[in-house]
Amino acid sequence: MKKLKLSIILIVIIFIAISLISAYVYENLLISIVGITGSIYLAISPLKKVLEAERIDKMSVPEIKKLWKKSDVIHKKNFLTYIDWGSNTPFENHHNKTIERIKNYEREQNLKKTGKKLTDFELSQFNYQTKEKKRLTKKFGRGIANKINKGDLWIGMTLEMLEEIKGSPAKKIEKMSRGKKREELFYHSYKNRLGNNSYKLRVVVINGEVDSWNDI
Repeated sequence: MKKLKLSIILIVIIFIAISLISAYVYENLLISIVGITGSIYLAISPLKKVLEAERIDKMSVPEIKKLWKKSDVIHKKNFLTYIDWGSNTPFENHHNKTIERIKNYEREQNLKKTGKKLTDFELSQFNYQTKEKKRLTKKFGRGIANKINKGDLWIGMTLEMLEEIKGSPAKKIEKMSRGKKREELFYHSYKNRLGNNSYKLRVVVINGEVDSWNDI
């Protein structure tokens, strides 16, 4: 960042020098004023970013997180968000290195606290999955809980088990057929080319148990 800052300052000096020379040659003070003003204006934004990056480098990770939480910029507010604009700019690289710095700090802190070398997000996901596994085991038993955790569908699973995996359907069609309650549940809705709702999965439930399913 120091090299970038020096480069920006050098470019500004060059433009100012060119403006002064042009003003002298053409005997027009306005050229000099416009050139100098324009050079300074163009340099303000990148210089601010450089100074901000240098400030970040001097801060501790807790200070960075506290600062970024107040930001409206999604790349800063979400500590897991890397920037990939494809331009490989110094600012992009600096941000991503800062994100990695935050992650490494969190891993070390959580390793000391919990024995698990995970980021805060990874740890929260792990804790959530652990709680869910316990809840499902208590509700359905270990065998069914393992199936649900894998996300597998199977013939004969109850509607309640299906909802644990897929949640509420985007669309449901109910009807009685030969004394049996038949439900067609549709999941993963999206807009087709005509602008209408379409679905990627259909599950047929007979009397509260899964009878079949197919991709649409």
